[in-house]
Formats: sequence, C-alpha cells, structure tokens
Amino acid sequence: MTDDKRARRFANDLGIATTGTLGIIITAVENDRLSKKKALELLDRIKHEKLLYLSEELVRYAQSMIEDD
Repeated sequence: MTDDKRARRFANDLGIATTGTLGIIITAVENDRLSKKKALELLDRIKHEKLLYLSEELVRYAQSMIEDD
C-alpha cells in the first residue's frame, strides 16, 4: 500500500499487487466501511489541501467510482 510511483512500479514488477490512498477509499465505500459522502469529502480534502498530487482525470475517476457504487 503506497502512493509512491517508484515503489508501486517495483512491487508490480515483482508481481505484488498494490493500492494507494484512492484505492483504499474506494474499497472502503464498496465494503460499506465509509459513506459515499465521507469518501467524497476526503477526496475533496486531499485535492484542495494538496495532501497528494491527483490529476483532474484521476479525481473524476475516483468520484465516479465512489458515486456509482
């Protein structure tokens, strides 16, 4: 579990599945551990407080995954 691009690439090269912050949030919503509202609030906070670099495309994808669950 990491958001570091190099670490993820290395793990994937070794056949180790990875996930990052957004994957954890989306999975938490899918497993009813986190409400959609709270997940979208977290996504907004991450984006606006620049806690993690997220492209607009990735933000839209995460939003759609959360909202469509």
